[in-house]
Amino acid sequence: MIIGTRDSRLALAQTDIFMELMAAVSDEKMEVKAVKTSGDIDQTTELKDMGGYGAFVRELDNALLAGDIDVSVNSMKDMPVFRGTEIIIGAVLPRAPVEDVILPMRIEDLPYGAVVGSSSVRRNFILKSVRPDLEVVGLRGNIDTRLRKLDSGKYDAIILAKAGLERLGIRREMHTLELDDFVPARAGRDRDRLQIVR
Repeated sequence: MIIGTRDSRLALAQTDIFMELMAAVSDEKMEVKAVKTSGDIDQTTELKDMGGYGAFVRELDNALLAGDIDVSVNSMKDMPVFRGTEIIIGAVLPRAPVEDVILPMRIEDLPYGAVVGSSSVRRNFILKSVRPDLEVVGLRGNIDTRLRKLDSGKYDAIILAKAGLERLGIRREMHTLELDDFVPARAGRDRDRLQIVR
């Protein structure tokens, strides 16, 4: 089985989780094929301006359809809402923490007019509703790149998914955002096993 995934540390960590779960139920030999997606290559264009279709899954979908890979492992947040019938979501990994986090300080501790980095339309909208004075600026790149941008002083704070930080074992000063305000991107039901989607 050839498993396609994005060429990023987080995507590869999530692929390891998938492979461990598969190994528990199958003797299938597995091989990982890392793919650079348009969302990884283009670090400047806003995601909402990148064609309207899964900037982080398009190349993986094409590889599936071409028979270059057998399955792909993706983050659910990167999946387009509407998909064709050629490719199905066959399984969903156990749900990691659903909360967003802000680094390095709480929202209420940010100075007036502080610059906060985020690439999520959802997060940006909620953030501006909670603190209209803040300047929300686009933030692209993998988790390590985003943390380097924060450390460089380009941003006063950034917002990330708690799940990604935990899956990479990153321990830094961070503050979990209240679910009542920061509604998760998608609901998750099964945290205990690989869930087959019918």
